[in-house]
Amino acid sequence: KCIELAEKNGFEPIYSDTDSVGMINREKSITIEDMNNKFKEYIDEFVKNCGVEENKYMNLEYEKTFERLVYLKMKNYASVSYLRDENGNIVGEPQISITGLECKKKDTSPLGKEWQYKLVVDCYLLNKITIDDYIQQLRDFKEEFKKGNVDTEYLVMAKTLTKHPRSE
Repeated sequence: KCIELAEKNGFEPIYSDTDSVGMINREKSITIEDMNNKFKEYIDEFVKNCGVEENKYMNLEYEKTFERLVYLKMKNYASVSYLRDENGNIVGEPQISITGLECKKKDTSPLGKEWQYKLVVDCYLLNKITIDDYIQQLRDFKEEFKKGNVDTEYLVMAKTLTKHPRSE
């Protein structure tokens, strides 16, 4: 029902699961705050129709807005948002949020972390470099690697064992 309500108000749902809905506000015909209030009204009405006088069971709340989002799969995404003043002007630095990607995992090599971060954040989220520039930088790195000019520590993947390797 939340998806239907969102679509009716100019939002385009792009993701949903049991506890969340992600959507694009393409038409901007309604504010995020108003949409959130409509969701709350819907949930309260739903709970009331179930015979419960006051909604103490379901909580629906707005979490955050992303200016840009790179969504790879469930629980694997990166986003950028900006703080804005009362006139809508950007204030301060972009706020980068990364969830579930290898560039944030402990067992990823520094090489993997750096290049994934550069692709996702610098290329897709912030548009600091073009995809062509990224590819050229990768080619240049490959040449340096072939020449032996890359520290091998840059390639190491660290993995912590949680059990003794011989235990069953």
